[in-house]
Amino acid sequence: MRTGLLMALALVATACGDSALTPDTTSTTVAITLAPVTTTTMGEFIELAPNGPAFLTQGDRSEYVEALQAYLVCTGHERITTDGPAVSVDGVYGPITSAMVAYVQAEMRRIPTGSPDEATFASLARRCGATRDIEFAGDQIDRRIGGNVAPGDDELLIVAGEAGRTLTVEVAEGAVQFSVRNEAGNVVHEERDGPRWSAVLSEDGEYRIRVIGATTTSYSLLIDYPPPPRVEIAFGLMVLAPDGLGIADFGDEPTEVLDLLTAVLGEPTTDSGWEGGSIQGCSGFNRHIRWVIDPAESGDQHRAVLLVHFSDVGFDDTSFAQYEYITLDPAHVDIGARELATAEGLSLGSSLTEFVGLYGEPLILNLDLGLADFMAGMTVGIDLATEDDPVDFVERVWYLSGGQDGCADYQ
Repeated sequence: MRTGLLMALALVATACGDSALTPDTTSTTVAITLAPVTTTTMGEFIELAPNGPAFLTQGDRSEYVEALQAYLVCTGHERITTDGPAVSVDGVYGPITSAMVAYVQAEMRRIPTGSPDEATFASLARRCGATRDIEFAGDQIDRRIGGNVAPGDDELLIVAGEAGRTLTVEVAEGAVQFSVRNEAGNVVHEERDGPRWSAVLSEDGEYRIRVIGATTTSYSLLIDYPPPPRVEIAFGLMVLAPDGLGIADFGDEPTEVLDLLTAVLGEPTTDSGWEGGSIQGCSGFNRHIRWVIDPAESGDQHRAVLLVHFSDVGFDDTSFAQYEYITLDPAHVDIGARELATAEGLSLGSSLTEFVGLYGEPLILNLDLGLADFMAGMTVGIDLATEDDPVDFVERVWYLSGGQDGCADYQ
């Protein structure tokens, strides 16, 4: 028997050459003391087990290389000597990473090739119990994250969440599932029916992605995290009020109102034109104009639509009679679209808690739609929770209106 640390170092230097100790990049380092290991000898030779097929080799660039480097640092294999070059977690398999892998292989009584097989990669993953912070540098909007999990040894990834941004997680490789929890520990997503999940984050804070495997397996996740889309409309003096929209009051002449709104919002998405008689349950003459403020990514489940109605019912002549601000996706309304709000700041996507803080408890008149009158002339619709909704369901405003034209509304 002899002390194996010096022998392992010699094997590393032999396998990787002098370039193995040349740093690829400059990084912050910490001193690490490696405990000596022992090896069994037969004469002058050390018996070392062969490796399986190389999982990674020098020159590779991938999410698996980045994971390997993270595992090396996590398990105290950042550098061979206290003052030597350190492994950088950059996803580039350079000579320093190769040298450190060879050292680990020697510790494991394997031939120190500097190219790990998948079993070595998995072994390092088992020995690392730390979480991994997933960062997005500069204008980066997506990343591939690699790793290895086993039954009872999940991996925890942390993303610094920002309200209004869309987080998408998708399994690219590996038989794994994942769950997502917010900083309070509430489940945002529990994997059941597919390898992909996407949602607009409702609050700032850490979002924890737990990767789970039924067998020991390497995996790759695609994490997409673009900045929030912005509705580029300068609403200016527009406000949702009991008497109109701030720049236009109920009773104002239609052409003048339409010109003002077009100057702010652009050309309408649709215009019904004037319709008379009892069309669609209406009386008198009515005209309905629609602006899609925050469109859906696909389909017609728009996140914000403004309807403006003109009518002669209740007026001496055709006039601006009503507005309705509607969302079919109250959890995901763009922050910019929420700038069209009441004077107190209530808009589409606002929570029931926010409503109560501004106006008190609503007296719900229609339970199916969550409709209630408030501010003596306005109506709010709140997406109310039911027994079938998840525990962390947030009740949000989906409808705000003021005035009344000659047609029946949601009431």
